[in-house]
Amino acid sequence: MTGDDAGAKPVRLALAGVGLLLVIVVGVMLADSLRQPPAPETDSARPETTPPAGRTTAGTRSAPAPPPRTTGWTAGEALDRSAWRELLADDPLAAAQSLGQMAPDEERDGRMQELMESWSRSAPAEAGEWLLGQPAGEFRDDAAEEFALAWAAHTPEAAALWVSGHLDQAATRAAVGGLASAWAAQDPRAALEWVEGLTRPGAARDANGALAYAWGQVAPLSAARWAAGLDDPDLRRAAAVNLVNSWSETDPDAAAAWIAGELREPTLRDAAALTLIHTWADDDPRSASRWIAGLGDGPLLESSKAIFAESLAAGAPVDAIAWARSIAADDRRREAILNIYEDWIETDKPALVDYLRSSPEAHSDPALREEVYDLLYDHDPDFRAELLRLYEEAALPPCG
Repeated sequence: MTGDDAGAKPVRLALAGVGLLLVIVVGVMLADSLRQPPAPETDSARPETTPPAGRTTAGTRSAPAPPPRTTGWTAGEALDRSAWRELLADDPLAAAQSLGQMAPDEERDGRMQELMESWSRSAPAEAGEWLLGQPAGEFRDDAAEEFALAWAAHTPEAAALWVSGHLDQAATRAAVGGLASAWAAQDPRAALEWVEGLTRPGAARDANGALAYAWGQVAPLSAARWAAGLDDPDLRRAAAVNLVNSWSETDPDAAAAWIAGELREPTLRDAAALTLIHTWADDDPRSASRWIAGLGDGPLLESSKAIFAESLAAGAPVDAIAWARSIAADDRRREAILNIYEDWIETDKPALVDYLRSSPEAHSDPALREEVYDLLYDHDPDFRAELLRLYEEAALPPCG
Protein backbone atom coordinates (compact mmCIF):
# COMPACT_ATOMS: atom_id res chain seq x y z
CA MET A 1 0.00 0.00 0.00
CA THR A 2 1.41 3.40 -0.93
CA GLY A 3 1.33 6.46 1.32
CA ASP A 4 -1.35 7.97 -0.92
CA ASP A 5 -3.44 4.83 -0.66
CA ALA A 6 -3.13 4.86 3.11
CA GLY A 7 -4.05 8.52 3.20
CA ALA A 8 -7.13 8.18 0.96
CA LYS A 9 -10.22 9.29 2.84
CA PRO A 10 -13.79 8.32 2.11
CA VAL A 11 -15.93 11.33 1.41
CA ARG A 12 -19.63 11.59 1.16
CA LEU A 13 -21.05 12.32 -2.28
CA ALA A 14 -22.93 15.55 -2.35
CA LEU A 15 -26.16 14.77 -4.18
CA ALA A 16 -28.28 17.63 -5.33
CA GLY A 17 -31.36 17.45 -7.45
CA VAL A 18 -31.07 19.51 -10.56
CA GLY A 19 -34.33 20.74 -12.03
CA LEU A 20 -34.80 21.54 -15.70
CA LEU A 21 -35.31 25.26 -16.26
CA LEU A 22 -37.38 26.10 -19.33
CA VAL A 23 -36.60 29.47 -20.74
CA ILE A 24 -38.80 31.07 -23.34
CA VAL A 25 -36.65 33.08 -25.69
CA VAL A 26 -37.34 35.02 -28.78
CA GLY A 27 -38.11 32.97 -31.84
CA VAL A 28 -35.04 33.91 -33.81
CA MET A 29 -32.63 32.76 -31.10
CA LEU A 30 -34.55 29.50 -30.76
CA ALA A 31 -34.39 28.86 -34.47
CA ASP A 32 -30.65 29.49 -34.53
CA SER A 33 -30.08 27.02 -31.72
CA LEU A 34 -32.11 24.34 -33.44
CA ARG A 35 -30.00 24.68 -36.58
CA GLN A 36 -26.78 23.89 -34.63
CA PRO A 37 -25.38 20.42 -35.49
CA PRO A 38 -25.33 17.99 -32.55
CA ALA A 39 -22.06 17.69 -30.61
CA PRO A 40 -20.17 14.50 -31.41
CA GLU A 41 -20.37 11.71 -28.83
CA THR A 42 -16.95 11.44 -27.25
CA ASP A 43 -16.89 7.64 -26.83
CA SER A 44 -17.68 6.92 -30.50
CA ALA A 45 -16.36 9.93 -32.42
CA ARG A 46 -12.79 10.17 -31.13
CA PRO A 47 -10.56 9.01 -28.27
CA GLU A 48 -10.59 10.97 -25.06
CA THR A 49 -7.43 12.87 -24.24
CA THR A 50 -8.61 13.74 -20.70
CA PRO A 51 -10.87 11.38 -18.80
CA PRO A 52 -14.12 12.91 -17.59
CA ALA A 53 -14.73 13.35 -13.89
CA GLY A 54 -15.31 10.02 -12.22
CA ARG A 55 -13.58 7.93 -14.92
CA THR A 56 -9.99 6.82 -15.35
CA THR A 57 -8.12 6.57 -18.67
CA ALA A 58 -8.75 2.85 -18.62
CA GLY A 59 -12.46 3.48 -18.53
CA THR A 60 -12.95 2.26 -14.96
CA ARG A 61 -14.83 4.26 -12.38
CA SER A 62 -12.87 6.31 -9.84
CA ALA A 63 -13.97 8.31 -6.83
CA PRO A 64 -15.26 11.75 -7.81
CA ALA A 65 -13.53 14.81 -6.39
CA PRO A 66 -14.84 15.59 -2.89
CA PRO A 67 -17.13 18.58 -2.55
CA PRO A 68 -16.06 21.55 -0.42
CA ARG A 69 -16.45 20.76 3.25
CA THR A 70 -19.18 22.51 5.18
CA THR A 71 -18.76 21.56 8.82
CA GLY A 72 -20.86 24.22 10.47
CA TRP A 73 -18.05 24.85 12.98
CA THR A 74 -16.40 28.21 13.40
CA ALA A 75 -13.26 29.14 15.32
CA GLY A 76 -14.01 29.90 18.95
CA GLU A 77 -17.11 27.73 19.09
CA ALA A 78 -17.20 25.25 21.98
CA LEU A 79 -18.50 21.79 21.15
CA ASP A 80 -19.76 19.11 23.50
CA ARG A 81 -18.45 15.57 22.97
CA SER A 82 -21.38 14.48 20.82
CA ALA A 83 -21.18 17.50 18.50
CA TRP A 84 -17.41 17.14 18.32
CA ARG A 85 -17.70 13.52 17.23
CA GLU A 86 -20.04 14.55 14.44
CA LEU A 87 -17.46 17.09 13.37
CA LEU A 88 -14.73 14.44 13.53
CA ALA A 89 -16.71 12.14 11.24
CA ASP A 90 -17.29 14.92 8.72
CA ASP A 91 -14.08 16.95 8.92
CA PRO A 92 -11.14 15.66 11.02
CA LEU A 93 -9.09 18.75 10.23
CA ALA A 94 -11.69 21.03 11.78
CA ALA A 95 -12.01 18.63 14.73
CA ALA A 96 -8.26 18.88 15.25
CA GLN A 97 -8.31 22.67 15.05
CA SER A 98 -11.06 22.81 17.65
CA LEU A 99 -8.86 20.97 20.15
CA GLY A 100 -6.32 23.77 20.03
CA GLN A 101 -8.91 26.04 21.65
CA MET A 102 -9.59 23.71 24.58
CA ALA A 103 -7.96 23.87 27.99
CA PRO A 104 -5.36 21.13 28.60
CA ASP A 105 -7.37 18.65 30.64
CA GLU A 106 -8.59 15.06 30.54
CA GLU A 107 -11.39 15.93 28.13
CA ARG A 108 -8.98 17.34 25.58
CA ASP A 109 -6.63 14.39 26.07
CA GLY A 110 -9.47 11.97 25.43
CA ARG A 111 -10.55 13.78 22.29
CA MET A 112 -6.97 13.93 21.02
CA GLN A 113 -6.63 10.18 21.41
CA GLU A 114 -9.95 9.61 19.65
CA LEU A 115 -9.00 12.01 16.86
CA MET A 116 -5.70 10.32 16.14
CA GLU A 117 -7.13 6.81 16.30
CA SER A 118 -9.63 7.81 13.62
CA TRP A 119 -7.43 10.09 11.53
CA SER A 120 -4.44 7.72 11.46
CA ARG A 121 -6.66 5.14 9.78
CA SER A 122 -8.56 7.37 7.39
CA ALA A 123 -5.95 9.94 6.31
CA PRO A 124 -2.60 9.72 8.12
CA ALA A 125 -0.88 11.96 5.55
CA GLU A 126 -3.37 14.73 6.24
CA ALA A 127 -2.96 14.23 10.01
CA GLY A 128 0.81 14.43 9.66
CA GLU A 129 0.60 17.59 7.57
CA TRP A 130 -1.58 19.23 10.21
CA LEU A 131 0.83 18.15 12.95
CA LEU A 132 3.86 19.62 11.20
CA GLY A 133 2.11 22.97 11.00
CA GLN A 134 1.42 23.27 14.72
CA PRO A 135 3.40 25.79 16.81
CA ALA A 136 5.89 24.50 19.35
CA GLY A 137 4.47 23.65 22.74
CA GLU A 138 2.79 21.04 24.88
CA PHE A 139 -0.24 20.77 22.60
CA ARG A 140 1.89 19.90 19.57
CA ASP A 141 3.97 17.39 21.52
CA ASP A 142 0.88 15.67 22.92
CA ALA A 143 -0.63 15.52 19.44
CA ALA A 144 2.57 14.08 17.95
CA GLU A 145 2.78 11.35 20.58
CA GLU A 146 -0.87 10.36 20.20
CA PHE A 147 -0.53 10.39 16.40
CA ALA A 148 2.44 8.03 16.49
CA LEU A 149 0.88 5.77 19.11
CA ALA A 150 -2.36 5.47 17.14
CA TRP A 151 -0.74 4.92 13.74
CA ALA A 152 1.81 2.42 15.01
CA ALA A 153 -0.93 0.41 16.68
CA HIS A 154 -2.22 -0.78 13.31
CA THR A 155 0.44 0.10 10.68
CA PRO A 156 3.83 0.55 12.40
CA GLU A 157 5.89 0.22 9.22
CA ALA A 158 4.01 3.07 7.53
CA ALA A 159 4.26 5.18 10.67
CA ALA A 160 8.00 4.53 10.85
CA LEU A 161 8.44 5.53 7.21
CA TRP A 162 6.67 8.84 7.83
CA VAL A 163 8.51 9.61 11.07
CA SER A 164 11.89 8.75 9.54
CA GLY A 165 11.16 11.09 6.65
CA HIS A 166 10.41 14.03 8.94
CA LEU A 167 13.14 13.82 11.57
CA ASP A 168 14.33 17.28 10.54
CA GLN A 169 11.03 18.69 11.82
CA ALA A 170 10.81 19.66 15.50
CA ALA A 171 7.21 18.47 15.63
CA THR A 172 8.33 14.89 15.03
CA ARG A 173 10.42 14.66 18.21
CA ALA A 174 7.58 13.42 20.42
CA ALA A 175 6.35 11.11 17.66
CA VAL A 176 9.61 9.13 17.79
CA GLY A 177 9.00 7.99 21.35
CA GLY A 178 5.33 7.22 20.74
CA LEU A 179 6.15 5.10 17.69
CA ALA A 180 8.92 3.15 19.42
CA SER A 181 6.71 2.54 22.45
CA ALA A 182 3.66 1.31 20.53
CA TRP A 183 5.72 -0.83 18.15
CA ALA A 184 7.75 -2.44 20.93
CA ALA A 185 4.57 -3.52 22.68
CA GLN A 186 3.67 -5.54 19.56
CA ASP A 187 7.02 -6.59 18.09
CA PRO A 188 10.10 -5.53 20.08
CA ARG A 189 12.55 -6.95 17.53
CA ALA A 190 11.03 -5.04 14.62
CA ALA A 191 10.94 -1.88 16.74
CA LEU A 192 14.56 -2.44 17.74
CA GLU A 193 15.63 -2.73 14.11
CA TRP A 194 14.05 0.65 13.37
CA VAL A 195 15.48 2.29 16.48
CA GLU A 196 18.98 1.07 15.69
CA GLY A 197 18.77 2.76 12.30
CA LEU A 198 18.19 6.23 13.78
CA THR A 199 21.25 8.44 13.45
CA ARG A 200 20.03 11.75 14.88
CA PRO A 201 21.23 11.85 18.51
CA GLY A 202 18.09 13.34 20.05
CA ALA A 203 15.74 11.04 18.15
CA ALA A 204 17.90 8.00 18.93
CA ARG A 205 17.97 8.81 22.64
CA ASP A 206 14.20 9.31 22.84
CA ALA A 207 13.54 6.17 20.84
CA ASN A 208 15.88 4.07 22.98
CA GLY A 209 14.20 5.25 26.15
CA ALA A 210 10.70 4.59 24.85
CA LEU A 211 11.69 1.20 23.47
CA ALA A 212 13.26 0.17 26.78
CA TYR A 213 10.19 1.17 28.77
CA ALA A 214 7.75 -0.68 26.51
CA TRP A 215 10.01 -3.72 26.13
CA GLY A 216 10.42 -3.83 29.90
CA GLN A 217 6.68 -4.33 30.22
CA VAL A 218 6.67 -7.51 28.13
CA ALA A 219 10.19 -9.01 28.35
CA PRO A 220 12.39 -7.16 30.87
CA LEU A 221 15.28 -9.66 30.84
CA SER A 222 15.65 -9.39 27.07
CA ALA A 223 15.41 -5.62 27.30
CA ALA A 224 18.03 -5.62 30.08
CA ARG A 225 20.54 -7.57 28.00
CA TRP A 226 20.05 -5.17 25.11
CA ALA A 227 20.29 -2.04 27.28
CA ALA A 228 23.46 -3.14 29.06
CA GLY A 229 25.16 -3.89 25.73
CA LEU A 230 24.62 -0.49 24.08
CA ASP A 231 27.93 1.16 23.15
CA ASP A 232 26.85 4.79 23.23
CA PRO A 233 26.81 5.98 26.88
CA ASP A 234 23.90 8.40 26.32
CA LEU A 235 21.77 5.71 24.70
CA ARG A 236 22.75 3.20 27.36
CA ARG A 237 21.71 5.58 30.12
CA ALA A 238 18.37 6.41 28.48
CA ALA A 239 17.62 2.73 27.97
CA ALA A 240 18.67 1.63 31.47
CA VAL A 241 16.77 4.36 33.31
CA ASN A 242 13.57 3.85 31.34
CA LEU A 243 13.81 0.08 31.64
CA VAL A 244 14.15 0.30 35.41
CA ASN A 245 11.25 2.74 35.56
CA SER A 246 9.10 0.18 33.76
CA TRP A 247 10.50 -2.91 35.49
CA SER A 248 10.09 -1.45 38.97
CA GLU A 249 6.34 -1.23 38.39
CA THR A 250 6.05 -4.99 37.89
CA ASP A 251 9.02 -6.62 39.65
CA PRO A 252 11.16 -4.18 41.64
CA ASP A 253 13.17 -6.95 43.30
CA ALA A 254 14.32 -8.24 39.90
CA ALA A 255 15.12 -4.70 38.78
CA ALA A 256 17.15 -4.14 41.96
CA ALA A 257 19.09 -7.37 41.41
CA TRP A 258 19.90 -6.33 37.84
CA ILE A 259 21.14 -2.92 38.96
CA ALA A 260 23.37 -4.41 41.66
CA GLY A 261 24.68 -7.30 39.58
CA GLU A 262 24.94 -6.02 36.01
CA LEU A 263 25.49 -2.25 36.01
CA ARG A 264 29.20 -1.76 36.69
CA GLU A 265 29.45 1.86 35.57
CA PRO A 266 28.93 3.97 38.76
CA THR A 267 27.04 6.87 37.20
CA LEU A 268 24.76 4.54 35.25
CA ARG A 269 24.13 2.35 38.30
CA ASP A 270 23.32 5.38 40.46
CA ALA A 271 20.89 6.83 37.92
CA ALA A 272 19.09 3.51 37.59
CA ALA A 273 19.00 3.01 41.37
CA LEU A 274 17.46 6.41 42.01
CA THR A 275 14.82 5.71 39.40
CA LEU A 276 14.03 2.40 41.10
CA ILE A 277 13.74 4.00 44.55
CA HIS A 278 11.45 6.73 43.32
CA THR A 279 8.96 4.20 41.95
CA TRP A 280 9.46 1.54 44.62
CA ALA A 281 8.92 3.98 47.50
CA ASP A 282 5.39 4.69 46.32
CA ASP A 283 4.38 1.03 46.07
CA ASP A 284 6.39 -0.73 48.79
CA PRO A 285 8.33 1.69 51.01
CA ARG A 286 9.33 -1.02 53.50
CA SER A 287 11.11 -3.08 50.84
CA ALA A 288 12.66 0.05 49.38
CA SER A 289 14.01 1.10 52.79
CA ARG A 290 15.58 -2.31 53.34
CA TRP A 291 17.31 -2.11 49.97
CA ILE A 292 18.62 1.38 50.71
CA ALA A 293 19.98 0.20 54.06
CA GLY A 294 22.08 -2.39 52.24
CA LEU A 295 23.74 0.05 49.87
CA GLY A 296 26.66 0.82 52.16
CA ASP A 297 28.31 4.23 52.48
CA GLY A 298 28.84 6.53 49.56
CA PRO A 299 27.15 9.03 47.25
CA LEU A 300 24.50 6.54 46.13
CA LEU A 301 23.33 6.03 49.71
CA GLU A 302 23.03 9.78 50.30
CA SER A 303 21.16 10.35 47.05
CA SER A 304 18.89 7.40 47.80
CA LYS A 305 17.97 8.82 51.19
CA ALA A 306 17.03 12.17 49.65
CA ILE A 307 14.92 10.53 46.94
CA PHE A 308 13.25 8.22 49.45
CA ALA A 309 12.44 11.12 51.80
CA GLU A 310 10.93 13.05 48.90
CA SER A 311 8.78 10.06 47.96
CA LEU A 312 7.48 9.64 51.53
CA ALA A 313 6.74 13.31 52.10
CA ALA A 314 3.16 13.38 50.81
CA GLY A 315 1.87 10.40 52.79
CA ALA A 316 4.21 10.19 55.78
CA PRO A 317 5.98 13.51 56.36
CA VAL A 318 7.31 12.60 59.82
CA ASP A 319 8.98 9.47 58.43
CA ALA A 320 10.27 11.52 55.49
CA ILE A 321 11.90 14.00 57.89
CA ALA A 322 13.55 11.14 59.78
CA TRP A 323 15.13 9.90 56.53
CA ALA A 324 16.15 13.43 55.54
CA ARG A 325 17.88 13.94 58.90
CA SER A 326 20.02 10.87 58.27
CA ILE A 327 21.70 12.54 55.27
CA ALA A 328 25.32 13.25 56.19
CA ALA A 329 26.02 16.41 54.16
CA ASP A 330 24.75 19.52 55.97
CA ASP A 331 23.57 21.45 52.91
CA ARG A 332 21.85 18.48 51.37
CA ARG A 333 20.21 17.55 54.68
CA ARG A 334 18.83 21.07 55.19
CA GLU A 335 17.55 21.19 51.62
CA ALA A 336 15.72 17.88 51.98
CA ILE A 337 14.09 18.89 55.28
CA LEU A 338 13.00 22.31 53.98
CA ASN A 339 11.49 20.72 50.86
CA ILE A 340 9.35 18.51 53.10
CA TYR A 341 8.30 21.46 55.27
CA GLU A 342 7.34 23.55 52.24
CA ASP A 343 5.05 20.81 50.92
CA TRP A 344 3.65 20.07 54.36
CA ILE A 345 2.70 23.67 55.16
CA GLU A 346 0.75 23.85 51.90
CA THR A 347 -1.18 20.62 52.49
CA ASP A 348 -1.63 20.53 56.29
CA LYS A 349 -0.29 23.57 58.11
CA PRO A 350 -1.80 22.66 61.52
CA ALA A 351 0.02 19.32 61.49
CA LEU A 352 3.33 20.98 60.68
CA VAL A 353 2.78 23.58 63.41
CA ASP A 354 2.13 20.81 65.94
CA TYR A 355 5.28 19.00 64.82
CA LEU A 356 7.47 22.11 65.11
CA ARG A 357 5.95 23.02 68.45
CA SER A 358 6.61 19.56 69.89
CA SER A 359 10.20 19.15 68.71
CA PRO A 360 12.28 22.34 68.97
CA GLU A 361 15.39 20.24 69.65
CA ALA A 362 15.14 18.91 66.09
CA HIS A 363 16.36 22.30 64.87
CA SER A 364 19.65 22.64 66.67
CA ASP A 365 21.23 23.61 63.33
CA PRO A 366 21.05 27.44 63.30
CA ALA A 367 21.01 27.57 59.49
CA LEU A 368 18.00 25.23 59.37
CA ARG A 369 16.24 27.28 62.03
CA GLU A 370 16.73 30.43 59.99
CA GLU A 371 15.13 28.72 57.00
CA VAL A 372 12.17 27.69 59.16
CA TYR A 373 11.74 31.31 60.32
CA ASP A 374 11.66 32.51 56.74
CA LEU A 375 9.08 29.87 55.81
CA LEU A 376 6.79 30.85 58.67
CA TYR A 377 7.17 34.57 57.99
CA ASP A 378 5.05 34.15 54.84
CA HIS A 379 2.64 31.52 56.15
CA ASP A 380 2.12 32.08 59.90
CA PRO A 381 3.97 35.04 61.46
CA ASP A 382 2.16 34.62 64.81
CA PHE A 383 3.43 31.08 65.21
CA ARG A 384 6.86 32.26 64.10
CA ALA A 385 7.04 34.47 67.20
CA GLU A 386 5.96 31.56 69.38
CA LEU A 387 8.58 29.31 67.82
CA LEU A 388 11.29 31.87 68.55
CA ARG A 389 10.40 31.69 72.25
CA LEU A 390 10.39 27.89 72.19
CA TYR A 391 13.85 27.83 70.64
CA GLU A 392 15.10 30.27 73.28
CA GLU A 393 13.66 28.14 76.07
CA ALA A 394 15.40 25.10 74.58
CA ALA A 395 18.70 27.06 74.81
CA LEU A 396 19.55 26.45 71.17
CA PRO A 397 22.59 28.23 69.74
CA PRO A 398 21.79 31.59 68.09
CA CYS A 399 21.27 31.84 64.35
CA GLY A 400 23.84 33.20 61.95
